[in-house]
Amino acid sequence: MSLDSSLEVLLEALKAGGNGNEKEGLPGKRRQKKELDLGIDYLINAANRAELMCRRKVFGVYFENSTAALQDWWENKTAAVFGWAALSDLGPSLLMTNALLDRIIDGAHHHKIHTIQDLWKETSWTDSEKYGEEVLTIIRQHAAPLP
Repeated sequence: MSLDSSLEVLLEALKAGGNGNEKEGLPGKRRQKKELDLGIDYLINAANRAELMCRRKVFGVYFENSTAALQDWWENKTAAVFGWAALSDLGPSLLMTNALLDRIIDGAHHHKIHTIQDLWKETSWTDSEKYGEEVLTIIRQHAAPLP
C-alpha cells in the first residue's frame, strides 16, 4: 500500500469517526478513552476556548497565582492601613484572618464569589463593603474560566 493510499484511508477513517483499522476487514481496536485532567485539557485546547485564547492563563490557574495575588494584596493592604510595624509584629491577620482568606480563595475557586454581596454571604467578613471591590478585582483577574 503506498503512502498516498494510506493517507487517504486514514482521512476517510477520520471523517467516518473510526480509527483506521476497519479497512480490509481488520477489526477495530477499541481503546478506552482516558479522562484528561481539566487543567491539562485547558492547556491543550487553550487556543480553541474563547474565554482563554492563551496558555499563560492556564499556567496561572494551575500554579495558583490567584492565591499568591490575594496574599500579596492582604499583606500590602495590612501595611497600608496599619503600618509596616503592625504587619511585622502582628502579621496580616489584622485585616482578615487566615481562615477568612482561605474561605475567599475557596469561594473564588468554586465560582461562588462574583459580587460584594456574594463575598459577604460566603465569608461574613465585616470589611467586605470597605475592601470587597479590591478583592473582587483580584478574583476577576485570576479566576479560572467556567468549565
